[in-house]
Amino acid sequence: MTRKILALLMAAMLCLGCVCGALAEAAPVAADDGWYLDTAVTLADKMSALANSQAYVELFIGLEVDTDTFVAQMNALSGLEPSEIITYLYKTDALENLAKAYQMDEVTTALSKPAMEAVYRRMNNSLGSLLNGYVGGNLWQSIASALSYTETYLMPDDFVPCSLLLRYDGQEAAVLVSFSQTGEDTITATATYVRADVPEDEVAQTYLNLLWERVE
Repeated sequence: MTRKILALLMAAMLCLGCVCGALAEAAPVAADDGWYLDTAVTLADKMSALANSQAYVELFIGLEVDTDTFVAQMNALSGLEPSEIITYLYKTDALENLAKAYQMDEVTTALSKPAMEAVYRRMNNSLGSLLNGYVGGNLWQSIASALSYTETYLMPDDFVPCSLLLRYDGQEAAVLVSFSQTGEDTITATATYVRADVPEDEVAQTYLNLLWERVE
């Protein structure tokens, strides 16, 4: 049973992590201390443009689904400045922690180095989808996945895989932007809407503590 649970969890993380709203060609980036936040805010704005397009939402979700309430929560962030930024660093032993939690240590030893690196990249980029899957509910997850926005950049100096959670005063939605190395010299940043109360959610905390480290 534990093997099946671990397999399902891994499959969910790897599959969800591949969903994106758009993909841009690699572009030069400045490797300064503010690059992560500047990029996160830029992607949040681009994602807001998708949320503001009812036709776009209907194209991915369908006309028969009532998306108004959820999209309104996401639209409310348009033009706002984040009031709080929470940074999560991806743990280098995340996969080992996951396997150990399900008493399946042999899973990690069976993976080759290229396979392990591929898993790490996908797991880091899947944080938004993972949280939505366990906290947001099916419809929230579907809408957030449809509106997620992805861009690829040349890798800055001293790049660190991480995720930035942008929260806004009085808003039910927040924006999570995950940064992960996806090529020899490139990284991918993925912006996803998540529930603003995710850091306080008990279920979310289980996965955040297992795989990511919050930077205070």
